[in-house]
Amino acid sequence: MSFSIDVFIVIFARIFGMILLLPALGGRSVPGVVKVSIAFFVSVISYSLLQIKVVNFPVTLVCEFFIGIFLGTIFMVCFESISVISSIISSCAGLSNAYLFSYGLSEQMNVLYNCLFLGSILGIFDSNLHFSFLKVFLDSYNSLAVGAVVNLGQYSEVLLKCLSNSFIVAFKISSSFLVANILMMSFSGIVARLIPTFHVFLILTPAQTCVMFLILSVSFRNIFSQIVSFIRDINFV
Repeated sequence: MSFSIDVFIVIFARIFGMILLLPALGGRSVPGVVKVSIAFFVSVISYSLLQIKVVNFPVTLVCEFFIGIFLGTIFMVCFESISVISSIISSCAGLSNAYLFSYGLSEQMNVLYNCLFLGSILGIFDSNLHFSFLKVFLDSYNSLAVGAVVNLGQYSEVLLKCLSNSFIVAFKISSSFLVANILMMSFSGIVARLIPTFHVFLILTPAQTCVMFLILSVSFRNIFSQIVSFIRDINFV
């Protein structure tokens, strides 16, 4: 099979558009040379696996780039569950104001978000899920042909489905923290009513943090496994 530079550039446009919005790889902290290099090598691998034809090169190039943006947006929305989980746990543990620089989003994020984000990335590589990302990219040519215009209605439907599933998974994972927090707050309210002179919140705040970290340490592995399973099972295209 003879090499076609037009086909290679079209494949590169789709994968590069997806990489721009991928968690970890799409952040501003990742140099542009690294993003282009990854897109180049993935395009080299994909070129031998795909049999496509390019009719109108300029129009096809633009359409392929936006298809890549579409795929990358779906991946990015799926990772929003991590942000919701970290926000709920931090609020329950009294760590809402504890922030660190997030290399995944290139901005200040909650401490627990950084921990969960890095753990999820490691879980993805440990479970070989990064190969599934390549499979999703290759399978996208079956759902979205070369040069096809993304249907905004279908795009919105898939995006809303991924977003709603992200919130559902986040609340399922953080439900134990919410229940424990409600019980502790209810108990402290009862004590405050029974003994008005007793400053219950002086004891509640450190106890609340300790209990939340205890629950987190017990369910740490389960949290990562559920996040990885959610990313594996979700329908991206």
